[in-house]
Amino acid sequence: MSYSQKIVIALLGGLVLWVGLSILERGPWMEVGATSAPPASIATRWVPGRLRAVAGSEPFSPTKRVAEALRLAQPVGMAYQVAGQTEGTVTSVSAASSIPGGPVAPESIVSAYGSRLAITTASAPDDNQPLPTQLAGTTVTVNGQRAPLFFVSPGQINYVMPSGIQPGDAQVVVTAADGSVSRGVTAIVPVAPGIFTGNSDGKGVPAGNVLRWVPEIGLSSEYEPLSRWDAQVYRAFPAVIKPGNAPGEVLYLVLYGTGWRRNQREVRVTIGGQPAEVLFAGAQGRFVGLDQLNVKLPREVYGRGVVNMTLSIDGAPASNEVEIEVGAPATPPRINTTIDGAILAGSRLGLDGSGFSRDPKENTVRI
Repeated sequence: MSYSQKIVIALLGGLVLWVGLSILERGPWMEVGATSAPPASIATRWVPGRLRAVAGSEPFSPTKRVAEALRLAQPVGMAYQVAGQTEGTVTSVSAASSIPGGPVAPESIVSAYGSRLAITTASAPDDNQPLPTQLAGTTVTVNGQRAPLFFVSPGQINYVMPSGIQPGDAQVVVTAADGSVSRGVTAIVPVAPGIFTGNSDGKGVPAGNVLRWVPEIGLSSEYEPLSRWDAQVYRAFPAVIKPGNAPGEVLYLVLYGTGWRRNQREVRVTIGGQPAEVLFAGAQGRFVGLDQLNVKLPREVYGRGVVNMTLSIDGAPASNEVEIEVGAPATPPRINTTIDGAILAGSRLGLDGSGFSRDPKENTVRI
């Protein structure tokens, strides 16, 4: 019985070389030899040898035993680290939209899925420093360029598409610390907008906040959440956006995504089928790969409940569709009490009406 196995040989100096190795079973012995000429750098240092078969019923596995085989086959004094190499596939999608087969843009945040992508789970340090290009021994290259890494695990990697990648099909190669290699092809386009969502699946409520602007007060300093968390089902759902009754009040949505920072064309946003005014669409500025969208909520959707929202750019694929929930404007307070005659200053006055806040401190009366 014979085996042919590609392995990784990491020399003590850190140089990684690919060597073809054959193992031939001859009775109780395993003969180890090269299926292709080793690189000149180690050709004079590597010699064939043989390994006694392991006792027991388990068949000989090159992947499991090749390290021991090579250790016995090499001259005394040489030391190598050897790992079995397997070929797998990897699929890269926008980390925001998660659209299968969808294109991604340079400088955008990408999620890669596969198996044996890493030997463990690791995350980049949260210190706003440049992202590493290696985590837990795993690297990602796109057309030969190293990609900055946020997170690696055996089944998923989050990385940033290198800025220098040109449009077209790009070759993505993931190499784990144990030598496992996964390959895939990803379509690259200049702009590919994706909106992050509360459930990290590209669907439902978007990641973001609401800001209010009132003429007498100005822009609110408090960000109101767009989502609410249901601990029973472990999912995020749209929080009701509550328009106020102050004259001239404007509501703004501040949303986050990736893939549109390089855009130089008109950005269009529709909410519930209504066009929404876009105030800003570009890089968020603080976090690598993160983009920001500031949009004015159209009054035409007030009171319509759950409505869909999309972002589109000329010449680019539309973003994933997300959902927000818009409540009806608050009913203005109405006083029904009629005051007859004079009232002494400092005396207590009772007022009947509707639309008052349940919290007495929120009700203000001016006479």
